[in-house]
Amino acid sequence: MPIFKPFIALAAVGFVSACAFAPNGSDGFPEIGIGGNDRTVSVADAGLASMLDSVTTRDGILIYSYFTDVVGDGRVIAGADIHCGGAGEALVTRVEGSRDGRGYNTMLITCKIL
Repeated sequence: MPIFKPFIALAAVGFVSACAFAPNGSDGFPEIGIGGNDRTVSVADAGLASMLDSVTTRDGILIYSYFTDVVGDGRVIAGADIHCGGAGEALVTRVEGSRDGRGYNTMLITCKIL
């Protein structure tokens, strides 16, 4: 059942993203990960970029994956807000998991409509 949790969360975020716009990216910031259609994804928060395990984008949803012993959820949410333009601007869904015996979370991010 744990393998299905990310798919359930993606379906939920897909519904939420109908009410949000896709981020435009953050040119000039460190690049990490590969987005849909082989697009490079930039992380707007340069301090957060090196702490993330992977960053991808799919259907207008930014996806940060990270080990919880490297970076905490609060720091990742703060980075998502920076990406979306300010405090409280990111809509996030957190999927808890583990990888290699370590806590490993995935955060699905869309930005609020201005």
